[in-house]
Amino acid sequence: MKRSKILLTLFSLLTASLLYAAETEPNNNRAQANTLALNGSNTGAISVSGDEDWWKVTTNADGKLNVTINISNGLHLYCYIYDNDGIIELNSGYGNATKLVSVDGLAAGTYYIKLRPYYAGQLPAYTISNELVTPAQANDTEPNNNKTEAKVLPLNNSGTGHAGFYYNNKRDTADWYKITTNADGRLRITMSSANAQHVYVHLYDNNGTTLLDEGYTNGTAAVVNAD
Repeated sequence: MKRSKILLTLFSLLTASLLYAAETEPNNNRAQANTLALNGSNTGAISVSGDEDWWKVTTNADGKLNVTINISNGLHLYCYIYDNDGIIELNSGYGNATKLVSVDGLAAGTYYIKLRPYYAGQLPAYTISNELVTPAQANDTEPNNNKTEAKVLPLNNSGTGHAGFYYNNKRDTADWYKITTNADGRLRITMSSANAQHVYVHLYDNNGTTLLDEGYTNGTAAVVNAD
């Protein structure tokens, strides 16, 4: 019985160490950033005056990146989320208890997080965690950013995609599709935005430049009705 109790205790300690890993110094800039596992957590502290902690997280799909900071000693901590270059700031916020900092519309890639005390000289201790919330809709096949690369949208059918997602100073600004009709008539295109973001639809003639109709929505609407 005593041996079983010892084994159980060791297993519990090992499990706890896997759930939360601590920061390692130096990690005061982008090049020294500690790895924060996707959808994982770590602990850390601003240990000396002037210290700041850098973390990096690598996402594997389009989505919304949520970074949550829990400060254990009630001192104010500032959180910045950066693009891959560690310079372009995507969002920031601060708090002295629990603070959520989020960036939506991100493509898969490595992002950087900087933590620093809000007030000079303070030494906040914290737990940092992250969560990637992915869209339910499947992505479109890239590249499809111009007429030449347009993907087939079957007549009287539907498809899904992601537009406007961003990474490494580059945004997927447009998705192109082509529809082949088989008779005279009205072509109606209905758009549904799953995350309440505005989507603009342009319908062009076969040359890809003559505009026939256009419309936009942030819900569900028939945005194009071309006779």
